[in-house]
Amino acid sequence: MCSYTSINACRMSSVTLWAAFLCLLSCSLSDPLDSRNWNSEARASFHQRLAANLIRQSSLQSINGDVQIIGAANTDSVDVTGERVVRSGSQRDAEAHLELLQVEVVKADSAIVFRTRQPDRSEGRTYQVDYRIRLPRSVRVIVEAINGAVSVESVSNGIRIASINGHTDQ
Repeated sequence: MCSYTSINACRMSSVTLWAAFLCLLSCSLSDPLDSRNWNSEARASFHQRLAANLIRQSSLQSINGDVQIIGAANTDSVDVTGERVVRSGSQRDAEAHLELLQVEVVKADSAIVFRTRQPDRSEGRTYQVDYRIRLPRSVRVIVEAINGAVSVESVSNGIRIASINGHTDQ
């Protein structure tokens, strides 16, 4: 209880507590895309086959997702398959942002480059691209991954993996 001399301090304390409570309540309700509310997701598979003649190096730049690269004998193509995934607070938002999550494939001279392209700001959404690449064993492989597991097997012409957060296996 508050004494007569501290009644103003007591009122201020009650007002401060109520203000803090209302602030916390409004913060928990205000952001429907908050990362703790990933109750919806949109997914899309992708596949592309490219001729491997003259390809000596393959490079992949992945932001978030798992990468599996397999060298194969007696193949004359590079196959990239995988899945793009967006998680968000609503299905409509996840589907709308799936279009902004892209896989870019660039073939130039003796190299092929795979890149994940996504918005700079996630605003509570998660973007993920999982890759599975099958290519000739003789192709040199370079992988730059930020978040996700990286596995490279049966490649004979050199492997370089730079991973910030995720298990690597080669």
